Amino acid sequence: MKVLIVSHNPITTYHNMGKTLLSLFSEFSKNELCQLYIYPTIPDIDICNSYYRITDKDILYSYWNFGKVVSRQIDKSEINISKHEEFENETYKKLYTRKKSYPLILLRDILWKFAKYYNTSLKSWLAREKPTCIFLAPGEAKFIYDLALKISKVQNIPIITYICDELYFLKRPKSILGKIQLLLLQKKIEKTMKNTSLLIAICDRLKEQYSSKFNIKATTIMTGANIKIAKTISNIESITNINYFGNLAYKRVDSIIDIGKALDGLNIKLKKDYKIHLYTNKLDEETKNKIKNINSIQYCGYITGKDFEKTFGHSHILLHVESFNAECKDKVKNSISTKIADSLASGILLLAYGPKEVASILYLKKNNCAFVIDEDKNLEEELEKLLDNKKLRDTIINKALNLAERNHRSNINSMYLYNLISGISKD
Repeated sequence: MKVLIVSHNPITTYHNMGKTLLSLFSEFSKNELCQLYIYPTIPDIDICNSYYRITDKDILYSYWNFGKVVSRQIDKSEINISKHEEFENETYKKLYTRKKSYPLILLRDILWKFAKYYNTSLKSWLAREKPTCIFLAPGEAKFIYDLALKISKVQNIPIITYICDELYFLKRPKSILGKIQLLLLQKKIEKTMKNTSLLIAICDRLKEQYSSKFNIKATTIMTGANIKIAKTISNIESITNINYFGNLAYKRVDSIIDIGKALDGLNIKLKKDYKIHLYTNKLDEETKNKIKNINSIQYCGYITGKDFEKTFGHSHILLHVESFNAECKDKVKNSISTKIADSLASGILLLAYGPKEVASILYLKKNNCAFVIDEDKNLEEELEKLLDNKKLRDTIINKALNLAERNHRSNINSMYLYNLISGISKD
């Protein structure tokens, strides 16, 4: 058996999707895995037999290089387990972290569509690796579906599709280009579903939606924790730091601001110094202006590797938020954040703030494994109830650890995936 993982990101120890893939394939042997990805970065962990990369830059250059796409296999010497950089340089960082407009998304898809990426180099790599199935982890980029479908057809191997975000069942955007983008993406997903042997979803909500719509065999595998599940709870008597790790997509910063304003009020009222530390990528000017007058919010930059592990482990409270904005709720309503597994396994209290319609918030509230606030009123009062009650915090953490043992053990989830793929893989 040889699984070809086709994804945006390589398997890494720092990126959310990279860590999710690392957890899913933790029980596979190295010679059973190879990966084809499109992100301008290098893996920081040597878990696959081989990695192959095609980037937007490769595609763009092909248009003034006689159609030749200079994609390549990643050399083993490039993999640096001590370097955890999301991008190879600042130029890539600026390009990939800025907000993508619909014209840019559609242009990117067109450039990929007519590029000759299925070239001699890629064919030779596939001939050497001899994959027996494809594990497709797609996103909003339509060309990654084409990439998987092309390889599946030429190599005559089945596709297993992994869905962890809401991509198909979205409300129509208001703009014409937005409507076109969603319609084209839905058509691409429909074609992929017709050629999918098994659908794996991150939660039951997504599984039920896709299996019902496309009449496809489907199962749920929740994200496994990338850390050891703690044996004891974090014994913090006095709370000072509340840490947020991750991106601020889908207007999550607005919910963090709500909490920050409430903490400012509590700090004055109780003469405390509660702080939210934001560990995320560079903030844009709009976000900087939004938080500059909130004393309890402190931007700390993006951290990875040992710095991340140390800071994460020393957190008094971990924070997960979702936006109350209607459009943002629609995009995340049926998926569960990949960060939640590590939070539940950490032995540290998880504070979650967001609308109850979102699957992440519903999951945490249903299992009473986080302190959940699902309304944007009485926020200061609810936070005071939490911050002043160690017994309540300890009770919630114990339930979180129990849930992590049941649903988020990487080895168990990975072995389940292994057995599924073994039954489908074309030998």
